[in-house]
Amino acid sequence: MHDTNLVYIIMKKMLILFIAMMSSVVCFGQLQEVKGVETKLVIYEGSSYHVGDSDLDYSSKWFGYSFYNMNSIPVSVEAKLYRYRKGGNYNQIVNTKTFNLKSQETYIWKHEEDYSFRVYGSSDYPRKEPYDYSGQYYYYYYVEYKAYKIL
Repeated sequence: MHDTNLVYIIMKKMLILFIAMMSSVVCFGQLQEVKGVETKLVIYEGSSYHVGDSDLDYSSKWFGYSFYNMNSIPVSVEAKLYRYRKGGNYNQIVNTKTFNLKSQETYIWKHEEDYSFRVYGSSDYPRKEPYDYSGQYYYYYYVEYKAYKIL
C-alpha cells in the first residue's frame, strides 16, 4: 500500500512538471508582433512593356510596395494586397506573401503579372498609383501587413 502512494505521488509530480513544460513551450512559441517596418508605394525598373504607337515606345517602370525593416532584429512579414473601389463597399484580397527581412533590409513586393501595376497607362501620361478599370468601375490597391520578431 505504501509503494502505491509513492508511485501515485511521483506520477502526479511528473504530470504537473509535464504540464508546466508544455505551457512554457506554447508561450515561447507564440509570435511576437513588432512595429518598425516602413512600407510605401515605389516605382522600380522591371521587365519591359509597350507604351505607345511606335515600335520604340517601351517602358520598364512598375509600381511595387517597398518594405523596410527599421528594427535592429530580423523580422518575418505577412503582407496582403487588397483591391478596392473608392466610395464603394468592395474590398478583396488579391494576393498574399510572407518574407523575412534582416535588420535595415528593404524588399520590394513586385506585381509584374498584373498590368494595373504598370506606371504608364498610355503614352500620354504616367499613372500616380496602380489601378484597374473594369469598364464600369476603377479599382485601386493597398497593402496591409504584420511583422513578427524572428526567434
